[in-house]
Amino acid sequence: MLFSRAIIDVCALLVVGLRLGLPGEEDDLFERLSRHGAISTPMAATLRRMKGLRNHLVSAYGRINDEIVFEAVRGRLGDFDAFKDEVLAFLKR
Repeated sequence: MLFSRAIIDVCALLVVGLRLGLPGEEDDLFERLSRHGAISTPMAATLRRMKGLRNHLVSAYGRINDEIVFEAVRGRLGDFDAFKDEVLAFLKR
């Protein structure tokens, strides 16, 4: 789930760069960016779910059904492009 880690890192950089305050946890990053208009509310919810899946995979590594995870991730690849598009649109304003 390297991509989800990269997205969280991008969110952290945006929060710092936009001076949106110090988040208490990763979910705060998404909320702050959403409130500031850098990402949509639905995107913030998507990122929270993505982070949750990543956390589950890390903690349950040996008990994961690879096929189910593969299908779940493959079905959501568009989320990465949507995140990129939202952030780029915000930065171009």
